[in-house]
Amino acid sequence: IDLDVLLLKTNPLQALQSLQSKLPEVAPQLRRQQHLLCPLCCSGDAHVADAAAKLLDQLAEPETAFRGGHRCFCYRSVEVEYWELDEDPESDLLFGYGVWPVAQTLSRLLIDATFSDDLQPFHPIPSVRGKSVLELGVLVAV
Repeated sequence: IDLDVLLLKTNPLQALQSLQSKLPEVAPQLRRQQHLLCPLCCSGDAHVADAAAKLLDQLAEPETAFRGGHRCFCYRSVEVEYWELDEDPESDLLFGYGVWPVAQTLSRLLIDATFSDDLQPFHPIPSVRGKSVLELGVLVAV
């Protein structure tokens, strides 16, 4: 499915309702393009904001039981890999076994900044194109 960006701008409520009617079949494709839907959650039109929030909630993948190891999520066709320890207090010493939701948010911001062509010098979120990112010890796990 291709998002009709023009329809999202000119008649967002109709576009959101159309996408809603195509769920769950189009959910995987919409997850890769949800960066186009997120700004609608801040719309001045409460109906549009509610419809966008509802659609994004339905796109959220259900949490599955996880016992540590390699994990990955995809955003804008960029795969972000990370590792988690087992959720066993005996072996994990009660730390380092969970990735906070902010880790994915930070990753999305870095990806957006990297894909943006209009970054100004001293932009608060730098481009990381061609670089590796290693986060150490501040609880974001990126």
